[in-house]
Amino acid sequence: MATEGTPISREVGGVFFGQFSELRPVQAAAIESLGAGRNVALSAGTGSGKTEAVVAPLVDRFRVEAIGEDITFLLYLCPTKALINDLARRLVPPLQRLGLRLAVRHGDRNDLDSGGTAHVLLTTPESFGILMVQRHPSLEKLTAVVVDEVHLLYNNQRGLMTAVLIHRLQRMLKHPIQVAALSATVGRLEDIRDFLIGDQAEAELLAFPGARTIDGDVRLVVDEIEVANLLERLMKVPRRKLLLFVNSRREAESLAAEIKSRAGLENLVATHHSSLSPEGRKSVESWFGESAKAVCISTSTLEMGIDIGDIDAVLLYGPPASVESLLQRIGRGNRRSNKTNVICLSRDEPGRIRETSIFSAMLGLAAKGLMPDQRPFRLFGAIAQQCLSIILREEGAFTKISDIAEEVGCRTDLDRTVVETILDELEVQEFIQRHGFKNRFGAADKLWELKEKNLIWGNFPLAGQSMDLEFSGRVMGSIPRANLMRLHRGAVFRFGGTRYRVASMVDQKLRITASPGKGGEVALIFGSIGPDGLDAFVANALWSWLFSVSKKDSFMTERYWKSVLETIDSIRVHVGKRDLPHTVTAGGIRYYTFAGLGVNRVILAWIGDDPKKADDISIETSKTIDWSSLPTSTSCLQNAAESCFAGSDRQTIFQQALPIELQKQEWIEEWLNNGDAERVLERLKSSKLVEVPKTLFQPLFS
Repeated sequence: MATEGTPISREVGGVFFGQFSELRPVQAAAIESLGAGRNVALSAGTGSGKTEAVVAPLVDRFRVEAIGEDITFLLYLCPTKALINDLARRLVPPLQRLGLRLAVRHGDRNDLDSGGTAHVLLTTPESFGILMVQRHPSLEKLTAVVVDEVHLLYNNQRGLMTAVLIHRLQRMLKHPIQVAALSATVGRLEDIRDFLIGDQAEAELLAFPGARTIDGDVRLVVDEIEVANLLERLMKVPRRKLLLFVNSRREAESLAAEIKSRAGLENLVATHHSSLSPEGRKSVESWFGESAKAVCISTSTLEMGIDIGDIDAVLLYGPPASVESLLQRIGRGNRRSNKTNVICLSRDEPGRIRETSIFSAMLGLAAKGLMPDQRPFRLFGAIAQQCLSIILREEGAFTKISDIAEEVGCRTDLDRTVVETILDELEVQEFIQRHGFKNRFGAADKLWELKEKNLIWGNFPLAGQSMDLEFSGRVMGSIPRANLMRLHRGAVFRFGGTRYRVASMVDQKLRITASPGKGGEVALIFGSIGPDGLDAFVANALWSWLFSVSKKDSFMTERYWKSVLETIDSIRVHVGKRDLPHTVTAGGIRYYTFAGLGVNRVILAWIGDDPKKADDISIETSKTIDWSSLPTSTSCLQNAAESCFAGSDRQTIFQQALPIELQKQEWIEEWLNNGDAERVLERLKSSKLVEVPKTLFQPLFS
């Protein structure tokens, strides 16, 4: 039997692994650790059976007691609703065979209201927070928590919120709970443990890197018409499924329109993105999963491990924002084999090779299993949110500062002094109010407004959340949801140059009417969210790539390689890997650092110049830089990094509610804990200055 010799019962092992002749290494290791009651942080390649590896031993440990006492024993957290729905489809059959019931709880579905006890609960971090405020009975007897796709939660506000919620749950239960954190794409597992489970927690680190071969093909497409031409050729077979990733909803719909205009493809194409309704996304997933011949065009919404069947190839229309995202996307293809087929579509204009080069460099990093070097950040925004959540749980009543501090203190650096500083600022901003003579805080009107407008539960960047504007029965656009804190019924604002009045908010839509006149308008918050350019990790890799890449490892056909090689050869003639190229410009000197946007901004601040003059591969300054004096420790450049801080719509509501000192501290954490930045600084400090032709690196600019 598959589980023979492992610490798991024959019955549970047969249900979860009976179809296999033997357990995979990741499954055997997880069963041993979790079966012994230990916490784990686990990484393994896509399609390696991680879910079953952790669920089976936890079910084996706790199911008899759970069935006997009719309690919920396992909380399974996922960062997306789509992944939860997919996991539910996978887990319900084996759990039912073992006499266990599963429930789903997220923004679109709530099985907990249907009556009866669920032994296993699948939910999002946000819904977990709601359940904590409700003191929901399903949490009272939990013995285990699984957190899936932890790379989406590492070093961000949602992840900190999740860590605090697990800490609060542990304090509430007063009995030990096991925690398992899972992902296919993480760097150091000890960092995941420290950030998510706790810097004082014990956990076994189980790393099983995927050994899949990447069969990549980087090619140039001039426009969407060429993409459609390519798909026409690829789909001239009886059976083929292609998943095409894009970087925006606009690109998804525009590409789909072009491809659907081709005879024979009109019924083979669908889009998948966050603007679709939950039912619409689920319909696309089912259609694509069941189809033998289809093309699905998706944003990052299908990066997760949703089961959409076996895919013949993944196509990427433009490079993703990070290597982690690249790995998630290409990992969706050929899940039943050890080879991934990926076609990278570069959109370079004539004379440019930027996207082609970035694709090639990123695929090289992915093939070697190299990941960014970021140590755990100290973050505070989600602490503000959780402080408010605790007061809401007490129905707004005045709550002891000491109790709040203990509940949110999931790490040693989150002491009472830090928490009270946050509470004081929340009082200044009128979310809460201090008791007249006791060390307690209670709710103020602004907190009730957050709850009423459903803004209290999430830790998403302001620009990442939007709501539709409905005028005369049709959607005419969308605005960031952060505007809900400014708008109320009857409020007047200007959109597209026209004045409108808020009539009501229904189903996440703002219904508006025309409002002629002048004055008294609420200024809307606008912004955009997306990559700012290459980070230090990819930019530095691109520099190395220029001097090491060959046709063999370029992931390019002969035709495309020749066009790229011409630029590479020209660069290699003028400069070497240990050099720092520069040119004299009308504004001074341009240094080609290949350091990433963040590092370049800090360097300009360090010399007292304007950080806005940086891009991701160069800086221009009127000052001559003495690179030999450049510090190589990020801590030595902390003041320069702090001077680059500016609040933005990349923050959450709760980050913007922090004292400015803590906002700056969050900003600086990403700098201080960036090992890739320090490697870049070391390279620049030891480089030899070489003057090069002004147009030498022009093909690598966007």
